[in-house]
Amino acid sequence: MKTRTIFLAMLLAILPLMTVGCTTGSHSSNNANQNSNSFGKQKVTLLSSLRSPSKQVWYEVSSSKEGTLSTDSRLYHVIFTQNGKITSYTVNSNLSKFANLSIDQAKEKASKDIEEGYKRETGQGEIQLLMDDSGNTVEGERLHFTKESSGDFSTYTDDHVQLIQPTKILGQYFGGYVYTSNVYPDSVIFMITPVSKNTLIDFDKTGQKYTKRLLKDNQ
Repeated sequence: MKTRTIFLAMLLAILPLMTVGCTTGSHSSNNANQNSNSFGKQKVTLLSSLRSPSKQVWYEVSSSKEGTLSTDSRLYHVIFTQNGKITSYTVNSNLSKFANLSIDQAKEKASKDIEEGYKRETGQGEIQLLMDDSGNTVEGERLHFTKESSGDFSTYTDDHVQLIQPTKILGQYFGGYVYTSNVYPDSVIFMITPVSKNTLIDFDKTGQKYTKRLLKDNQ
């Protein structure tokens, strides 16, 4: 009887510690997800990232192997979006150096790897929706500053836009958009963001805040 009493007393002492440990572990995991990017989101678009109250990161990279994303893909811009604002860093780097970084780490590294002769660009952002000839169907979209900027992105050269559903690179899933040119078929630009395995990437719809309609022939 005495032994049983001692055991119960020990169990009661241990349980609160176990509860604290589980709570702390769960809290750390939530912080990690919040500091990543679009984890847990069922659907991600450029507009959802631009409008997000929390900071999101996008990478503009060029193809280095026949139009495919790879670890040595050239990274041109590291782009942060939040509450309708864009902050862009023109960098001299490649995708592998940023692939597994948190948002805070990506921001710190981008500020160090900024291309000589460039500076950080910050301004109001918009999503340019590329419409078909009828002006009724969205055939593509791109992230853009509302005013011209020396650090603007390379996707203005696009003729054709495709969606990239979650693709694993260096242990991290990325999704987004790929831009190809009919004039320069070797020119392939990717705009990608870290996502979870089951995230859906989609085009946005017209008539929403921060969007602008453009006919593809008049872009």
